[in-house]
Amino acid sequence: MLCLMILPLVLKGQKVRSFVQTSQISPEEKLVLKVAILDGTITQAPAFPQIEGLQKGAHRQPIIARGASQQPVFYQQIYYPAQTGTVTVPAIPVGIDGQIEQTEPLIVHIISSDEKGAGQPGRLTPAALDYKLEMELDSSQVYQGGAVSLNIALWVRYRDRNNLRLPELDTNWFKERLKTAGVSLDTLSLNRVPFRASRNRRAGIVYPLFRAVIFPLDTGSISLPDISLPIYRLHFRPVGNAEKVSRARNVYWRPAFLKGQGPALQVIPLPEKRFTHAKVVGDFQLSFALSKKYYSTGETIGLEVEVEGKGNPAAVPQPDLGVPANFLFYDPKSEFTYLDTSAAPVYGRKVFKYQLVSAYPGTFSLGPVVLHFFHPEKNTYDSLLIPRIPVEVVGNPIPQLLEVNALDNFYRNAWKNSSQEVPETWPFQGWVLLFLSVLATGLVIFALTRRSPRFKPTLVDRKRPHQLRGRNNVEKLLD
Repeated sequence: MLCLMILPLVLKGQKVRSFVQTSQISPEEKLVLKVAILDGTITQAPAFPQIEGLQKGAHRQPIIARGASQQPVFYQQIYYPAQTGTVTVPAIPVGIDGQIEQTEPLIVHIISSDEKGAGQPGRLTPAALDYKLEMELDSSQVYQGGAVSLNIALWVRYRDRNNLRLPELDTNWFKERLKTAGVSLDTLSLNRVPFRASRNRRAGIVYPLFRAVIFPLDTGSISLPDISLPIYRLHFRPVGNAEKVSRARNVYWRPAFLKGQGPALQVIPLPEKRFTHAKVVGDFQLSFALSKKYYSTGETIGLEVEVEGKGNPAAVPQPDLGVPANFLFYDPKSEFTYLDTSAAPVYGRKVFKYQLVSAYPGTFSLGPVVLHFFHPEKNTYDSLLIPRIPVEVVGNPIPQLLEVNALDNFYRNAWKNSSQEVPETWPFQGWVLLFLSVLATGLVIFALTRRSPRFKPTLVDRKRPHQLRGRNNVEKLLD
């Protein structure tokens, strides 16, 4: 039958041709592309290209019809649809009799199973009914400076739970595909512990794949990109008019793609009235803790200020802290931890660790500690306050600490202004810098005050120049 179809092409003198079994296929079917060599000697085999929207499958060597030495000769390549739409199969070059011949381009329409099965009663659509890639946000609206959680999960119908296989995907795979201008993403978990859930009155299993926190940077509408998840589905090769289930020969895994539609997020700007540092959104609690009750002069005082709550705790700025004048103060270090990633919005804790040193004994008050933020549920700005933190310091006064600290801050600022890294041990390097400065000053003073050797001028008598030649005559003239 195939030879009778290409016989008119042989009569027209065409040497090579490409064709497919049908111009319309569904994502669950495979596309069989064949190249027929109608006449001549093959000097270069067809080079089947990578086609956008199709994934390469098995390749079959030439099948020679009408005997081993007769034409035509067929090359076959199988493709699997990766998405719906119109796909163009480009011209395929083939070497015949030392020359390059090309096939004509082909157009293939990949349509959904619903469209292809329209008008056929009782036809099921496995991709639409049995599998679904879900991308959901815990909220479709968020204030600028807030946070929202993104969940990506795969729903599988319960009866087909053993007919699906997922590849190994890491967090970077999802991050690369979720890159969007105007948002920042922080990964929470990559979990594959399934649980049961129903969709449209059909029992199924949900496989959680990826969970992340999205921090919007700009206001307006932000659309997250779509994701095509690679999967493997179990298929059976047809035997005759029925499908014979045989694990040995008739069962195979076919690659496919499930497309998930990216959700849209509306970012609302904060109201015009804004307090100092009120750039974080959520509902928080503020507390503090000291490392111990009493401290000695010159001893490091460990103070931890803890901000805990839901919303966007990771973006909480450093709270304002009042410090007495006789205290040495160092910039705090912060640590953030997610406490409950299943909550919506996420719940976390951020701890600021301060280090202070007192040069004088007594009872002092640190503070107040103030944190301003925007409360989305109340739709207003709010603040938290710790009025005072009492600190007991005992021992003898050490005023030298304040002097050393003043010189220490001077050198730190000098290094920061020169865009160099600030060393950790400043007293030793301060003395080295002072010694080099004194040494350089001494060299400059020595160079300026040093007297050059004294030379006597040489007098020349114009009347008797010949007598002034030679060193002895010049010395006599000077005497």
